[in-house]
Amino acid sequence: MKKNLSAKVLIIGAGPTGMTASLALSKLGISNIIIEKRDKLSPHPKAHELSSRSLEILDWIGVKFNELKKEASDFETATKILFCNTFHEEIGRIDLTQTGTIDKYKEHVSFPEPFLNISQVEIERILRKHLVSAKNVQFLEKFELNSFQQKESSVLTSITRSNDSEMFQVQSDYVICSDGATSKSRSLLGIKMIGPEKLSDFANIYFKNDLTKIIPTKAKLYWMLNPEIPGVFIAHKPEKRWVYHIPVQTPYEKIEDFTKEVFIDRVKKALGDNDIEIDFGSISSWRMTAQIADRFRIGSIFLSGDSCHRFPPTGGLGMNSGIADAHNLAWKLAFVINKLASEKLLETYETERRPVVEKNCAESLKNSVDITEVPKSFGLNPDLGKYPPMIINSFPMKFFPVSWKKKLNDFLINKVKNISKSNRENPTKQKMIQDTIANQLDHFDRIGLDLGFCYRSSAILSSEPIEKTITSIYNANTDPGKRFPHFWIDSQKKVSSFSLLSKDKFTLIDFSKSKFIPKLEFKKIIEHSSLFSFKKDKSYLLEKLQITETGFLLIRPDGIIAHRKKFISKLENITKEVEDSLRKILSISSL
Repeated sequence: MKKNLSAKVLIIGAGPTGMTASLALSKLGISNIIIEKRDKLSPHPKAHELSSRSLEILDWIGVKFNELKKEASDFETATKILFCNTFHEEIGRIDLTQTGTIDKYKEHVSFPEPFLNISQVEIERILRKHLVSAKNVQFLEKFELNSFQQKESSVLTSITRSNDSEMFQVQSDYVICSDGATSKSRSLLGIKMIGPEKLSDFANIYFKNDLTKIIPTKAKLYWMLNPEIPGVFIAHKPEKRWVYHIPVQTPYEKIEDFTKEVFIDRVKKALGDNDIEIDFGSISSWRMTAQIADRFRIGSIFLSGDSCHRFPPTGGLGMNSGIADAHNLAWKLAFVINKLASEKLLETYETERRPVVEKNCAESLKNSVDITEVPKSFGLNPDLGKYPPMIINSFPMKFFPVSWKKKLNDFLINKVKNISKSNRENPTKQKMIQDTIANQLDHFDRIGLDLGFCYRSSAILSSEPIEKTITSIYNANTDPGKRFPHFWIDSQKKVSSFSLLSKDKFTLIDFSKSKFIPKLEFKKIIEHSSLFSFKKDKSYLLEKLQITETGFLLIRPDGIIAHRKKFISKLENITKEVEDSLRKILSISSL
């Protein structure tokens, strides 16, 4: 017999996206059930880059910067990218503290550091801690999805508890599917992924050595361009958490051939120390794709995060895109559930998020191609990597002894190593190599993608053209559809402009005299932040907000500017102006 459960929203999958959605809904007073098929977190690290925008969103749901920083790498590590032959043979580097990248961020973010180099598994650990103590949340571990059944005003979802196979039925108004790249939810809904399903295959090892006293330079990425140990080392936290990714030339190589012994041998070669004891953690594998779902929604069921978009990891945009999905959707569901907005508001989720994830996907794919220009600059075609396994595993080679195959493999690799070494040591090519490395900066200098996105939908009142996002440039302004900009509103730089914003309602910001504002009767929807309460110079605030003394800004609960009125001829009309704007945004006839 099935047991019955109910909540306003059911969330499938407790990764960063699902848990962000759950905690956001909790903050908004919406009951939700979140299910996860795992009963404990895998220690194997995955993503590692947390953007400024994600830091803002996590802060919004109660996860503070200092809590995250404890498990992040130091800032020196987080700001360097090295291209190497081994850890002790650097070819070139990108130092974000020397390129002006960090300086760009300082003006536009309120945190001590503009991004964090932190393992996804540690983010999940922190989010889980918040989840178990959150109000309005039931967190069910070791539960798997069986099926959906959409009714006229609800969704019935069948789930099974894995330890005893007991069946449960969850009734909810809505379902958010955040069950990852291999999403069962997406499959059940018949939603297709558009884009290349396979770009490359990779295997990786997680090891726990403290390498801070062994390696000459701390960095978050070490691109190993040595044909003997190709791949990338990621220092999630250089004192204890490392991942080494190796490309697997399928179908000529098999994932299972990359054993613990193979990995440890390569790690030792990269470190230049055959005697070091590698503190082995685990091995995993993954496939690089660049795909986006053809739909983000069917009826009352929504896809978010990796279940509806999968990017190459080059750029660190995948997890951050999922966190933004959750934030965008949560307040809209809350407003509709609380009957403060019509169902039409939910259409804006895909309308707003799809162009952003398409841009992020395209940029990630571009980064994955552009990074191959570095080995090309000293004579290594990235496709060369497939030829040794292709030759060694060809049909004629089946008749040769293993020892011969090894000799042939070593011969081919040495040929490539000699070409690489000769070109790297060629004075005429050294400048070209360094220029090619410097040209990779946009891969890592992405403030435009992080903070410069712009939404267009019926939940934004603007006819202005969409500003083109350039990865390394962010034009901070109050154009409708953009993130409300951070700036300091006190001389001690302790009070951010974000302190003006409500986290569960629309925020009205203006300079009008308070006698007009009490006429606003829709207190469930809007809060008022009068700029008269701040001593900062009025012209400074007007310049930052891009309004006149008789204008106003209307900001959504997700911190996105919904409407800007630069000038109102009669201040007593502000109530009607705001009410008309909200009715349009929320697609309702009255407040």
